[in-house]
Amino acid sequence: MIRAAFAALALSGCTVITHVQVLPTVDQSFNVGCCVAYWELSRSTSGSVEIQKSPTAWSLSAKYHRKF
Repeated sequence: MIRAAFAALALSGCTVITHVQVLPTVDQSFNVGCCVAYWELSRSTSGSVEIQKSPTAWSLSAKYHRKF
């Protein structure tokens, strides 16, 4: 599912994602929640998508950073 989102972002225009790094997320009890994906379009544009899984719910957080 995350791969499809990155593919759609990459194919939506002339922008190509140059770096993607997917890491697991770990809480204070050392339980693995799910994952966070960091991506970089250029040196000035980057972001992340984080998915957290708890026993009762899922949460999604997306961040976009642009330096001028």
